[in-house]
Amino acid sequence: MWKRTQSLMAHLSRDERVHRVIFVNPDVWLSRLLFDFPAQWSSRNHKLYRYSWKAALPTMVAEKVTTVTPVHFFPWTRRVPVLGRLQRIFHRWILNRLLQNVDYLLYINDFSFRPERRRLIEAFIQTAGRVVFDWSDDFVEFFQDPDDRKNVNEVCEAYIRKSDLVLTVNEGLTRRARRLNPRSHTILNGTDVDPYLQTPGTEPDTPEPLRPLSRPLIGYIGWITPTRVDSDLLVRLAEARPDWTIVLMGPVGERFTGRFETVKNIVFLPPVDYADLPGYLAAFDACIIPHNVNEHTRGNNPLKLYQYLAAGKPVVSTSIAGLQPFE
Repeated sequence: MWKRTQSLMAHLSRDERVHRVIFVNPDVWLSRLLFDFPAQWSSRNHKLYRYSWKAALPTMVAEKVTTVTPVHFFPWTRRVPVLGRLQRIFHRWILNRLLQNVDYLLYINDFSFRPERRRLIEAFIQTAGRVVFDWSDDFVEFFQDPDDRKNVNEVCEAYIRKSDLVLTVNEGLTRRARRLNPRSHTILNGTDVDPYLQTPGTEPDTPEPLRPLSRPLIGYIGWITPTRVDSDLLVRLAEARPDWTIVLMGPVGERFTGRFETVKNIVFLPPVDYADLPGYLAAFDACIIPHNVNEHTRGNNPLKLYQYLAAGKPVVSTSIAGLQPFE
């Protein structure tokens, strides 16, 4: 999923003063994917295919951009501490090799409260020349369990205090960050316009998955979860306009599609490669942001809005945070 983090890293890599960008992906536990309940294996197969042991090795994905994924090979690392130590030594060795003889900027965009990741980050904070924390969402609202929320809040506050510079995605988060660190600033989301520009006099090809669908096509891209997407609103829209096709494209939360089983004109599509996204947006007749208005979305500044507008599409949205300047 190409999000704010990927956009910032891509732009850093284009700066002539930056010689190399190292992008650390979220941790992956291969043991969990392998030993999960058999009923879930079918949904996990693609992850196993993608996150083999090779994912742990540095991979150059673009000019000046290298990615590395902390892959956890061993099960039971909490029960057998020596396995956890071996895993940490391996991750540290990989990153140290990448950072040898480099004056580097440690860029943190991580709301994980897992001890493994926090220890890794702390080790680099101690030697970094500058530390930047990008508060790109109100991460606490991703969690329901009170203990999880408490831990995530403590992690965010610790990073805000320790950082030389704090960037946030909207003014609400900036006000909160400035209570802990006066060097906090709002940097709104954005997107590159060039990939969405069409050659005058040409019509883009409609992507294959959209061709059988009846128009008009009403499109949504992004995470499709109960906390984010207003399912009741979508069902009412689909029932009120049965001749419209509503396309929801992106990762879907577990059991969320069950809400739409009887609604024939709502279609789910998997995520597509970022390079293919402009072709899908070009095929939509209108784009929507049917988000719930709640604490979860209050910390947002939807990247999809800028992508919709770059594609020149009319946009209809609920009244969520970050959209007021566009009313």
